[in-house]
Amino acid sequence: MAWEHDVLRSLNEQGCRMTGPRRLIVRTIASRREPFTAEQLVAELPDVGRATIYRTLDMLAASHWLARIHHDEGDHAYLPAHPHQHQLVCTRCGTAVAFNTCDLDGILSQLGKSTGFVIHGHALEAFGLCGQCQHNRPELRLTPRLG
Repeated sequence: MAWEHDVLRSLNEQGCRMTGPRRLIVRTIASRREPFTAEQLVAELPDVGRATIYRTLDMLAASHWLARIHHDEGDHAYLPAHPHQHQLVCTRCGTAVAFNTCDLDGILSQLGKSTGFVIHGHALEAFGLCGQCQHNRPELRLTPRLG
């Protein structure tokens, strides 16, 4: 799989140790098409230590190879991503759709100037209802509220 190969190559170039358990975690994540939680990986990979799974997820998220999807309840799930890829997330069923379009450069430049920050990157998640959830439950449609 291309994602798996790209992740392993990138992490190796960064000097990260790619142990057997980490490779297994990356391979398992590469097969995912829907958001998953750390605890789902713990259950699926009983021979890999919980701490190794959590550290690997943190490392992949910090390198932008995983998108961290935050839920209102405070927990989060993950989805394989590529650096500078964003997510649309359905708040009802959890479906996540990746997108690459991003016109935030001007806004981030101004924000950096006004705050004195040197901005190195960003993450973007947009939340709403997917088409299927809107179709199944039209009463759940909300008027968009931005800001």
